[in-house]
Amino acid sequence: MLAASVLFHDGLSHTIPGDPAFANGDRIDLDLASILVVNPTAQVIGPPLTLNDTGGTIGGLLAHPGTTLQIDGGEIRGGPVTGFSDENTPSTGFSVYAGEGVDSLGNLMITAGSIEGGAAGAVVDPAIERIESIAGHAIVVSGPATIMNGLFQGGNATCEGSAGDNVAVSGDALIASANSLLVVQGGSYAGGLAHAANGFYVAGNALAQGGNGLSVVEDQTVTVRGGSFEGGSAWADAGFVSGDETATPGNAVRVADGARVAIYAGSFTTGFAAASSGGSPHNFPPVAALRLDVAGSAFETKITLLGGTFRSDSSLEIPFSSEVASDARVDILGGDLDSGNAIDLRLAHPDVTTTIYANDLELDGNPVANPIVATSGTISGVFVDGQTFSWTFERLNDAPLVVPEPALGLAPGLFALGALARLRKLDRA
Repeated sequence: MLAASVLFHDGLSHTIPGDPAFANGDRIDLDLASILVVNPTAQVIGPPLTLNDTGGTIGGLLAHPGTTLQIDGGEIRGGPVTGFSDENTPSTGFSVYAGEGVDSLGNLMITAGSIEGGAAGAVVDPAIERIESIAGHAIVVSGPATIMNGLFQGGNATCEGSAGDNVAVSGDALIASANSLLVVQGGSYAGGLAHAANGFYVAGNALAQGGNGLSVVEDQTVTVRGGSFEGGSAWADAGFVSGDETATPGNAVRVADGARVAIYAGSFTTGFAAASSGGSPHNFPPVAALRLDVAGSAFETKITLLGGTFRSDSSLEIPFSSEVASDARVDILGGDLDSGNAIDLRLAHPDVTTTIYANDLELDGNPVANPIVATSGTISGVFVDGQTFSWTFERLNDAPLVVPEPALGLAPGLFALGALARLRKLDRA
């Protein structure tokens, strides 16, 4: 029996459990300036769905614009979806996609609780040419939101069996979408696991893409003051004789240009990539803890790092794209971006300027001179708070990496203090 869909569309305040319209296991649609408080014993679950064609499920809790949602605990899950092939399945294949845990377009406050995106899975006949399993995200925010604590997990995605492409894309833990103003104080955010396989049949490609801990899309403002963010792992198995396989874990944080993100503290890591079949080649692209993707936004893009620990194949990556970034920059005033034996800063876009505000800056043991023309090396120094750092970097396509000009007559530390004051002023606005 499918769970009921409870509508709170009366403009009144409701609390679950306790409201007579709601029973544990129902999903919720909140609208018309209604208010909802979710208490620790509540269970909100999107209904499951089984398909043999393209389609998907709905989420656990949808809050429309103008509503107020406060989550003080409980369990919320997006609807899972399972796809099977039969005689009615198109031979070209199909896609199945699961529901979000919480999709909030109103005002959102989360103090505790467990929220998970719906799982997506499919097993198909080898006559099918392509199958996609796309899992749900745990939280999608499209309005003002503050998250204090909680456990948030992107949905897992699995698929197996097509003669051509097997694609599994797992869900993100948290997405800041259109018109969001998001503040994260704490909590645990993990992207979902992706497993694309074709172990049953001779041939077939496998592409697995793990979910992100946090994704920030165009023209959003996000402040991170704490929390643990982990990209989801990816596991790809092509056909046991032939087939290409690609496994790409998710980023801890992925930022699209046009967003403004400030990170004060937190732990940022990615998952693992694996393949265990006879397919060839095994393709494991390097994955960064923090990634900025340029897609040609007309809005200002700014990432400011004041703290946090970043660990992966690299800590910060700004890959090349043919799109032009509009006023895009990364300002680094603190944080630990030492990813061990990896290249810590991978900078490849010529329109994005990365600036390090610190004292006693050296390049490969020598004083730094602007502009930095070396295409690789190790940059070291001391931040204004006394933290020392030593990071390897790689510059491609003339991507700019700069330090404040000492010729302006101020010590580098004062530049850092000025930049920090400007950031705090923006953060209060």
